[in-house]
Amino acid sequence: MSTRELARFYQLEFVLCEYGSIPDVADYYLVGGAGIFSAAAIGAKKIINAHPGIIPAARGLDAFKWSVFSNIPLGVSLHLMDAEVDAGEVIAIFETPVFPSDTIEILARRHYELELNVLSESMRILNQPKSLHINYPANAPRRRMPLAVEKDMLEKFDDYRLRFSNRSSDQANFI
Repeated sequence: MSTRELARFYQLEFVLCEYGSIPDVADYYLVGGAGIFSAAAIGAKKIINAHPGIIPAARGLDAFKWSVFSNIPLGVSLHLMDAEVDAGEVIAIFETPVFPSDTIEILARRHYELELNVLSESMRILNQPKSLHINYPANAPRRRMPLAVEKDMLEKFDDYRLRFSNRSSDQANFI
């Protein structure tokens, strides 16, 4: 489903923006795709993004793959964008459940669906009272994962799945 269709489905106004210019027409903006907006375009606007990694541990592109490779929990961060890549104020974090029977493809699909659900529920989440406790290491943003590293990540997946499928609900940081 395209971003325009997704907005129509949830009865949201769709405004096409460019990375260098965002029209000043809304109280909140919801990003439906990847990209880095310029600091001038962001300005003082409240731009909500559902990032497919736990900020500050998994920032930048391929957050799913880098999380598996780096052996850190998978999750989606709902945050307000600022001029720094995936470093704005975190509103909520939702960890992606990992099950013992998961394949990389099944886990990737569940993670993507969680990202879409968080994005579609962002205004409701934004208006809920919350207590956010982030206990994740901060890492610099990463670029797209090179193919050779992706092969290493796939070799690490079984260990990753075993480690994170055994986490109890009190160990997970569901916000």
